[in-house]
Amino acid sequence: MLVLDAQSGRQVASLPIGGGPDAAAFDSGLKTAFSSNGADGTLTAVHEDDPDHFSVVQNLSTQSGARTMALDEQTHTLYLVSSELRTSRDSAQNSPHQRGTVVSGTFVVLVVKRQQEPTGG
Repeated sequence: MLVLDAQSGRQVASLPIGGGPDAAAFDSGLKTAFSSNGADGTLTAVHEDDPDHFSVVQNLSTQSGARTMALDEQTHTLYLVSSELRTSRDSAQNSPHQRGTVVSGTFVVLVVKRQQEPTGG
């Protein structure tokens, strides 16, 4: 993931994320950017430590193919969608980038919420 300064276009950071990224979202309340990485079924969370420093704080397992993502900043909830894919031998040989066909009845919405910090006592 490249982080750029929106004003100048200067590269601020380059961080490792999972394979096959598709969507990115930034939660301004948490100062955290997210990348959905469908090829390896992960979600990478990158925290803005300050405007010039960013760090990967977590790589979550999601589901292979979970690329499309939406963020609700009010609840700090991420939604990703996926399904099982069927590839035929012929389609894999003709195009290594072909994703295959969706297996009926396997569509899922994955919900990722921030875990609440425990309260001390």
